[in-house]
Amino acid sequence: MAPVPAPVRVLVCDDEPDVRALLRAALPGDELEVIAEEGDGDGCLAALARTRPDVVLLDLAMPGRDGVSLIGSIRVAAPGAAIVVFSGAGETEARAAALAAGADRYLVKGEPLAQVRRALLEAAGRRA
Repeated sequence: MAPVPAPVRVLVCDDEPDVRALLRAALPGDELEVIAEEGDGDGCLAALARTRPDVVLLDLAMPGRDGVSLIGSIRVAAPGAAIVVFSGAGETEARAAALAAGADRYLVKGEPLAQVRRALLEAAGRRA
């Protein structure tokens, strides 16, 4: 029998405490583990260095640093971490800017949690 892979380690960066609480409650399971959460850009970078996640789930609109500029900093600090943007901004400009900055995936808040889970697993190189 093949060994069960370790869960994908997720850092949640979102300025809304209710969104972080929902994700912290809904995401963990056999395949995903929320290892930390932060509510601003500087905290996200500090947690990134401290926790070394497989995937960063990143809101674009946060205090301190906007998410698009944060994507480049995440790429430098943790080049192996995947970045899944999870934003309330559904406009094509926001999506295009995030993907051009180096995000792996772009999700709009309000999408089903099953789709968020699938995107995190796929970004980490796992089959969903």
